[in-house]
Amino acid sequence: MMKNKYPKTSGGFDDAYILQSLHNKNQQLKRWSKIIANFLPLEFQDSVFVLSYQNQQLLLGTQEQLLASKLRYLLPQLQDNLQRHPAFTQLASIKLKVTPASQVNSVLSSLQSNTIHFYSDESAQILSEFSDSLGEDPEEQALRNALNKLAGHIKSKNKKSND
Repeated sequence: MMKNKYPKTSGGFDDAYILQSLHNKNQQLKRWSKIIANFLPLEFQDSVFVLSYQNQQLLLGTQEQLLASKLRYLLPQLQDNLQRHPAFTQLASIKLKVTPASQVNSVLSSLQSNTIHFYSDESAQILSEFSDSLGEDPEEQALRNALNKLAGHIKSKNKKSND
C-alpha cells in the first residue's frame, strides 16, 4: 500500500500544504515548458506544455490533435536537442498526450488569485479534473489521491454548511 506523503492536521489533510505543493509543481512545469518552447518550431511553441518529467521520461501535452500528429515526427530530434540542456541531460524518452491540462493551469491561477473561493463546489470540481489529468507514476498517483481526498473534503464541508 502506498504511503501518503501529505501531512494531516487534526481535521484531515493540510489544505494549504497541498495547494502549495500544487503551486510549486505548476511553476516547475511552466519553467520546463518555456525551455522546451525554445526548441520547437514556432507553430508549436504556444500549444505544447509539460505534463510531467520524472524517471527520465518527459510527458508533453497539447490540446490539438493535429499538432500532436505533426509533433510526433519531431520528437526524436527534440529529445536529442533537449539532452544538451542542463535541465534535461538525463532525458531518456518523450511521450505526447492530447489533454486539456492547459485549462487547469488557468484555473489554478484563478484559485491563487482568489477569484474562485477555495471551499466552493467549483474548486472541488477543478481539483477532481486536475487529478484526472495526472499521469500514472507513483508520485503522481499519491498527488492524485490527495487531490481527490481534498475535493471530497471540500464537498463534504459544503454539504454540512448547506444543511
